[in-house]
Amino acid sequence: EIWAKVAQHEPSWTLSIYGQGEPQYVAYLQDKIKVLNLEKQVFIRQAVSDLPQTMQAYSMYLMTSHTECFPMVLLEAQSVGIPNVSYNCPTGPAHIITPDQDGILVSNQNQEAFVEKVLFLIRNAEIRKQMGTQAKHNVQRFSQQNVMRMWQENLEKTTI
Repeated sequence: EIWAKVAQHEPSWTLSIYGQGEPQYVAYLQDKIKVLNLEKQVFIRQAVSDLPQTMQAYSMYLMTSHTECFPMVLLEAQSVGIPNVSYNCPTGPAHIITPDQDGILVSNQNQEAFVEKVLFLIRNAEIRKQMGTQAKHNVQRFSQQNVMRMWQENLEKTTI
């Protein structure tokens, strides 16, 4: 539904959905694509073994989840320099995305705002590239070295 609104304004842009979901849900998505007449803009693709490499061909990552824990896919997108647009759902995206620096957080389930932000990034290639560059830098705070250092510091604080 979000992409149908984006495609009205930017019909040359496409959306790829990767993964192997439940067959009933995939069929539901395929039907939705047909009903919304998006067969030339929305594509359901098979899961890939190297998602970060595949992501390099794209301009942004969109997450419309209702809830998340700590979505690693946002980190994968950032690691290859792709800005994220995500609902500010409980609890994960806000811990990863630095708003308006490396991505955009949209009020949870506000479709109109989501469409607006996607269109903003489509129409502002320089900002999209700057956010991607910042994403690649910011994701380093989740590097193995940094996370292990934080674990070590926390363990040292709690050791008797």
